[in-house]
Amino acid sequence: MSEKNQSYNQAIQDISYALQDHRQLEQGLSECLSILGKATGCEKGLLWLYHPEDDRLYIVSCYGKEDATGMSISAGQGLVGKVFREKTTTVINDCQKDDRSRPGADEEAGIKSVNTLLAPLTTRSGVYG
Repeated sequence: MSEKNQSYNQAIQDISYALQDHRQLEQGLSECLSILGKATGCEKGLLWLYHPEDDRLYIVSCYGKEDATGMSISAGQGLVGKVFREKTTTVINDCQKDDRSRPGADEEAGIKSVNTLLAPLTTRSGVYG
C-alpha cells in the first residue's frame, strides 16, 4: 500500500474515533475537519452547520490560518447555500475565474480561496450543513 493510501486509511480511522469519542456532534466534526485537512494537505477548511430556528448556516469550525467562526449566511445564499439546499457536491478549480463564486464572499469571510470543494453533511435523517 502506498504512503498516500496509508495516510488516507489512517485519516478514516482517526475520523471514526473522533466521532465515537465526542458526545457533541459539533466537536467531533471539528476534529474531523482538522484530520481531513492534514491528510489531504489542504491549507484551510470551513465547517458550516445549519440552524433551523433562523434558517441560516453558521461557520462553527475552521482549519488553517484564517478564523471565520461565527459568520453566517442564509441557508440558500451563495454556493454554500446551494450545496446545502440541493445536497450536491461542487468543485471549483479557480475561484477567481469561476462565475459561481460570489464576488466579495472571500473578503466577508476574511479568507482567500484558490480552489474549493463543497460537500453537504448528510445522514439518513437529513442534511446538517
